[in-house]
Amino acid sequence: GTFNEHEGKTSEDEHCVHCPTGKFQTSTASHACEACAVGRFSGATRQTHADSCTACEEGQYADTESANTCKACARGAFQDEAGKDTCKECAAGRVGKELAATSSGVCSICPCGGWSVSGASACSACEVGRFFAGTGAATSAQCAASSPGHFVAAAAACAETPCSVGHYQSGSSSASCTACPAGRSSTATSASGISACVACVPGWWAAAGSATCTMCAKGRFNELDGATSDSFCVACSAGKFGAAEAATGCTACPLGQWQSAEGGDGCILCAAGRFSSTALAKVSSACSPCPLGEYQPAQGQTRCSLCAAGKTQQVAGQTGCSDCPKGTSGTKIGAFAEDDCVPCAKGEFADSPGATACTKCGLGKYGANAPSLRAGGSHASVCE
Repeated sequence: GTFNEHEGKTSEDEHCVHCPTGKFQTSTASHACEACAVGRFSGATRQTHADSCTACEEGQYADTESANTCKACARGAFQDEAGKDTCKECAAGRVGKELAATSSGVCSICPCGGWSVSGASACSACEVGRFFAGTGAATSAQCAASSPGHFVAAAAACAETPCSVGHYQSGSSSASCTACPAGRSSTATSASGISACVACVPGWWAAAGSATCTMCAKGRFNELDGATSDSFCVACSAGKFGAAEAATGCTACPLGQWQSAEGGDGCILCAAGRFSSTALAKVSSACSPCPLGEYQPAQGQTRCSLCAAGKTQQVAGQTGCSDCPKGTSGTKIGAFAEDDCVPCAKGEFADSPGATACTKCGLGKYGANAPSLRAGGSHASVCE
């Protein structure tokens, strides 16, 4: 358990030195100590037997001679045997997260989206634009590039993602998809080229990345292909309207109607008692009142009707005509003056309003009892 490396010394206490830790000496009169072999250690001094060098336990190792302690196996490695000078590495595609592991069972397999070389303590992630669907990948080369029409936005992906509607991707190893340009749309998923983005037809428009084109609203129109915003939908001018969405033009207000506002989806009917024969009418004053002797009961008309015989209208813009009163008759069509309703002559009468002719007294009767000697009456009783 001691040694003396000097010659000619006489005192054992002064010159015989204890063997240090990691060494031993079984003989006397030795000038050096023997080293514990690799895979073994001794933490005590003055050891006299080789058995004093203890084998490193499982999960540990000693990679040099004369070790006074064993080292723990690092993460990513294990040792399932005692007395070893190295540790065993976890296989590629697996990782070890424990120190001083004693079994290969601690080497867990890398999940999808990850990979590892042998002896790794953590899985490495597939890069953005690449993915691995399986488990236990041993190299980064097993991470597949995303295919055209797909992308991988984040690292450690297990699958590629198809481009959504309104987008496309023509390349591989892509982190994102490209939006269809404004004025185009695509309803396809996994589109691999810009050809999937179809130009909007007239009456429609699309912002970038649109799945479908958007219709111009009622009262607006667009004549162009590939319109890129709602601003291409032009408001119908006054005197016109757009009743439907996605219009490519506007319609003139029909006769009898008008529209003063831009962007109208319909026209306004001329009121009853009025008419218009003006095309593209933009103001309500285009609707003229029916003249004297005429009328119009309906809205949105292009002309007025003449008052029938037996009727008169002395005010413009009316929806009907007034009957000639009892005791009078009217033969004129379109009458508008008070004296157009003529009193019945002597020997005649009109017992209903709106008469077109007076009725003569019957045979053997005459109109002596008429209220006026110059005229007939409003009832047959004037006849005696």
